[in-house]
Amino acid sequence: MGEKMKVKNLFLLTWRKLWLIVVIGFVSIILYNFISAIIDAEEPVFFIIAVIVIPFYFFACLIYTVLYFLLSRKNKKKVVKKKTGKRPEKKKKVRKK
Repeated sequence: MGEKMKVKNLFLLTWRKLWLIVVIGFVSIILYNFISAIIDAEEPVFFIIAVIVIPFYFFACLIYTVLYFLLSRKNKKKVVKKKTGKRPEKKKKVRKK
């Protein structure tokens, strides 16, 4: 159970994590340009972080979050069905005369 929670905390996308991804992307782009200007040499580490690592992590989080919510909705429906032994009934509309 502990391993599952680590994966959930790492890949479940929240607004806070989304802003963190955006900020880290901008910071790595700025650091790449700043270090390139100071050293007069290309430093590939921050460029790789900004162009490859950040987008890959974002899409992995996005896919995990969508699958997580779809599967949790599916499991909630199964739990309701198991408890009652049948499908939940829809409320019937009562006509007033």
